[in-house]
Amino acid sequence: VMENQTFRPVGAKEEIKVCAHLIVGLPGEGLGHFLKTIEFINNLPVQAVKFHNLYVARDTELARMWEMGQVKLLGEDEYVQWLVQGLERLRPDIVVQRLNGDAAQGELLAPAWAAQKSHLLQRILDSLEERQTWQGNLLRPVELAPPHFHPDHDSRSLRPFS
Repeated sequence: VMENQTFRPVGAKEEIKVCAHLIVGLPGEGLGHFLKTIEFINNLPVQAVKFHNLYVARDTELARMWEMGQVKLLGEDEYVQWLVQGLERLRPDIVVQRLNGDAAQGELLAPAWAAQKSHLLQRILDSLEERQTWQGNLLRPVELAPPHFHPDHDSRSLRPFS
């Protein structure tokens, strides 16, 4: 997670529309880290987000690490669970432009489920429906409105219901 100060000048002073890209399941990242990243994004002047599952592409340093057993990838069920929990905590005014990434043809080494983009999208939608939840569902009503952003203002913290 980067400091808010990194993003403030771009989003606030330049009035540039910002889309954050989040890689879910980075090495060493747990669910708690991911949910903290969602909280961080909620406090930025971000208009959109793209979620990417971590995948191993051929001929990369990550591929070498994965082949040596140094990197654990999320399973499909785990990715869907993490993503749904993240969406429940994501400000509803942030446009979700992507729910998973995909490698170029012939580039994907792992996980195999990442190659089935339509199937994964359906799993995410089914999970949201089964849980009867939606983007921003766990945010308090007062926090549903986007924060008023000022570069010199302390960022506010959006907290889910306990």
